[in-house]
Amino acid sequence: MKNVLFILCLFCFYLCTAFTECLGAYPPLIRAHAFADVMRLEKGQYFVSIFLEIHNDDNRIPLIIESVTADSWRGTRKATVGENWFESPQPIVLMQNTKQKIVSRSFYVNKGFSANYWVRWLKFKIKTNRGVFESNYVGSPYSANISGK
Repeated sequence: MKNVLFILCLFCFYLCTAFTECLGAYPPLIRAHAFADVMRLEKGQYFVSIFLEIHNDDNRIPLIIESVTADSWRGTRKATVGENWFESPQPIVLMQNTKQKIVSRSFYVNKGFSANYWVRWLKFKIKTNRGVFESNYVGSPYSANISGK
């Protein structure tokens, strides 16, 4: 009797996990990690590099990245909404259990003597074949007189 009850419980557990997996109760195995590297060159001058790294932790399905946009704030004021950061002309295919840097931008911040230095906050939105995902917030120095490189 105990063996039959154990087998019945095991079968019910299997059905519940299979049913919730079919409905999509488990989140997709994708991580979006944004980070900034800030190097102080001298007083009032910084070199800022901003990166976005995507991790595809799924063992079965490759991930197709279609677009990357960013919303940014300077201080507490919203600066841009939906700025295109996707540099590739075609969608990027990220294979199973891999990670890749999708976005990489660098610029110099020249604070100078005026008080035009703010903190810039970025948050990326990544459109994929499995839906739209958001990254964490990343903070970096920003100035009105930046120069790209």
